[in-house]
Amino acid sequence: MFNIPYMEWDETRLSDDSRAWFIATYPGKVVGIPTASWLFVCEIPHPRCLCLHIFDAPASGWVHRAICEIAATNTPPDLLVTDETRLQHALVSVGSSFTKPAKAYIDKSLMGMPEIPAFLRCLEEVLNDPLFQKQSIGEKNATFDSWRTKYNLR
Repeated sequence: MFNIPYMEWDETRLSDDSRAWFIATYPGKVVGIPTASWLFVCEIPHPRCLCLHIFDAPASGWVHRAICEIAATNTPPDLLVTDETRLQHALVSVGSSFTKPAKAYIDKSLMGMPEIPAFLRCLEEVLNDPLFQKQSIGEKNATFDSWRTKYNLR
């Protein structure tokens, strides 16, 4: 069995000129759709939400494709960071495909970085709204897009 090696990320690697994308996925049951998964991508150290989207019954490689689409409409980052070991292969693959390759890191203590919990706390209001739980996938993604726009304007 082959294991992909990963590097431990150190927040000090970020300078004022460098950017990192924190990437996470969550099961669809969190948003009331058990067959789905949702992805969020947050740029750090200057927090900006690049993606918050629900994918219904995602096919193999969906994270890789989604991150490539995000990179096509945004300047790719210097670093890709996650706290999920199962995303490591996708991040290494995506990062190496950029014109200026991005390094992929895994950090289980990433939630200690203030930007990430602050992002999630802001999102809790939407996720806990009873009306949100009753919406269709399209409506939920529209709600996420609206929330993301407001979050980025703050």
